[in-house]
This record gives sequence, C-alpha cells and structure tokens, in this order.
Amino acid sequence: MMLVGPTHYRFTYYVYSGNDVSIRVHEYAVAAETKNGYWIVPMDTWLAWGGISKNTDPEIVKTYKAIRKWVPKTSFRRFAYPSIEEARTSFLARCRKHILILQNKIPNVQKAAEKAKGYVYPPVIYTLKTQNRALQYKN
Repeated sequence: MMLVGPTHYRFTYYVYSGNDVSIRVHEYAVAAETKNGYWIVPMDTWLAWGGISKNTDPEIVKTYKAIRKWVPKTSFRRFAYPSIEEARTSFLARCRKHILILQNKIPNVQKAAEKAKGYVYPPVIYTLKTQNRALQYKN
C-alpha cells in the first residue's frame, strides 16, 4: 500500500437542481512512477484495494489498468497536479475556457431561435408502392 510519489489533486464542479453548484477536490494516489510521469488512481480506490502487488487478485489488476491515468511530470496541462494550488489554478483556467466557449455559442443559438419562429414546415409528399401502383398523399 506504499505510495510511490506525491498525492495528486484535481478540482471539479457539480451542478445540482436549480443553481446549486459544489466543488470537489479529487485526490489521486501515485501507483507507479516512470521517467517522465506517474500512473495515478483515485485515492479512495487505492485505499480500498490496499494497493497493488504481485499477489493482487487478477480481476482487481484488470480494473486497475482500466481506471489508471498517466500524468506527465513536466507538462503545462495535466489531468491532476501534485499541489492543491496548481490544481486550483488549472481548474480556474478550465472554467474560463468553458465560459468563453459557451459565450461564443450564444449568438448562434439566438439566430437559430429567430429562424425557428418564422419557419414554415414544407409539405412532404409520401409515395407508397402497392401492387405495382404508386399512391401519393400530402402530409
């Protein structure tokens, strides 16, 4: 159950009914270290398993390989960070980017709503083929 490197952190937010928003800090355990980065798993999962060793149940190892994430040591953008302050800074940058993306979509949605107000659905002509005859009717 020994951790190989520093605990990593990632901020996320959740929106509940209405305008209720909560922020959560996720902790990740470093399961393995490579020359260029770390393999991390959620801390609660790591503690529940008691770590990974050669004697660990193969099903747990299979699940571990599916949920682990590789995080570089020196990259500018990472999934999780070794300090809470770096994770918070990354979270704020992601929020700013998300706001910009959504603000850029507003004019397109407004144009689509305006077009929908005056939209007239064209009649559709359906053709039914029965006994080598074509029957047409309008919707």
